[in-house]
Amino acid sequence: MRTDPAEASRSASNEFATWLILIAVTLVGIAHIALLPPWEGFDEYAHWSSIQQIADTHTLPYYGRAYISADVDAYAGPMPYGTNAPFDKTGRETYRGFRERGGRSVEVSAISRYRPGAGLNWEAQHPPLFYLVMAPVYEMTRDFGWVNHLFALRLAAWALAVVGLTIGAIATGRIVAKEEPAVGPIMAGFPFLIPQFFPEMARLGNDSLCLLFMGITWALTIRVSQHGAQLRHSLALGVVLGLGLLTKAFFLPISAAIGTLLAARWWRDRSLDKARDMLAVAAIASLIGGWWYVRNYVLYGSFVGAADFLQADAGFGFWEGMRRNFSIAEFLRGLGMLAGTFSLAGTWSLARLPEVLIAVPLALPLSPSVFGCRGRKIWERSIGHRRSSSASCWSVCLCTCFTGSQ
Repeated sequence: MRTDPAEASRSASNEFATWLILIAVTLVGIAHIALLPPWEGFDEYAHWSSIQQIADTHTLPYYGRAYISADVDAYAGPMPYGTNAPFDKTGRETYRGFRERGGRSVEVSAISRYRPGAGLNWEAQHPPLFYLVMAPVYEMTRDFGWVNHLFALRLAAWALAVVGLTIGAIATGRIVAKEEPAVGPIMAGFPFLIPQFFPEMARLGNDSLCLLFMGITWALTIRVSQHGAQLRHSLALGVVLGLGLLTKAFFLPISAAIGTLLAARWWRDRSLDKARDMLAVAAIASLIGGWWYVRNYVLYGSFVGAADFLQADAGFGFWEGMRRNFSIAEFLRGLGMLAGTFSLAGTWSLARLPEVLIAVPLALPLSPSVFGCRGRKIWERSIGHRRSSSASCWSVCLCTCFTGSQ
């Protein structure tokens, strides 16, 4: 079939626009990294301590037994403000004090080998893959001085996030190019609609690797959901989900959702090929990533191993805590605050606004999700029917849910 020249030109123009927007996103993220003071990104020195421990001692951090690095305790520069008043009473020098003292250099104390510091490392709850990936960057840049060393680590993490966003945007743009040619540029520009995207991704944290695996997962899910998907696509999807499980427990619900989708495809027509896809993805993902969650259960009595769950169990118990504190009003408030994160932008020294003010800016970032849902046949397309314009709804909502859940 001959391709319409006008349609081909529009498709090429939209893909070019997608790439230009992705370049803009990349540069804004680099600018954010360059302006962000050391340790100002959420939980950065906890993530850094895990990287240093793995690189220097070749041991994995264990929750409750891993400590923040002594190098962080000895760091001579200012630290983030606290989140509760009085905000500058943190026991460390603040940005205000740093400026008042003339902004002396923070390069005095060198980065040594890992030694346990004073405080427990709460980020030891996470699987180790991100820290293993970042360990070589740590080793190569440890003599750069604090500022340049952290810039390099953040830049490496940001590169992972950008690649994931690029894969997801390009894959979606190509699959729905005829039905909705603007989907690619919309996905590429999504970070500009979510204020918290850059503070969340352009920092030293494992969410950047999550975004890489999510982009690949999305692209492979599109391929596997089509008729005639090859076994290699299913195997690749299982590998990526397994690696995601070794990055963050966030991939547990993602893996469950992908499994449900594949099960629905098989249930629809009882195809052996679709059963093969489903079983291959489940087996490979479980083989690669499942051991970490079995380990959590053996060590902590919880498959997830999340700090909040473990702390609740250490008190009067998770379920007893739910019985005492759960209410419909608080549940709805929690959902509202989750939605409110789409209108906020902050780093570790964030200021908490009154909740009523959070709802006002919500319309802008959420509008693409509503607008993109005019195609309503994603379920039919996902289980083997024709392609549908609703791919835009799901691709945009996927980015929305990921950003808001962090």
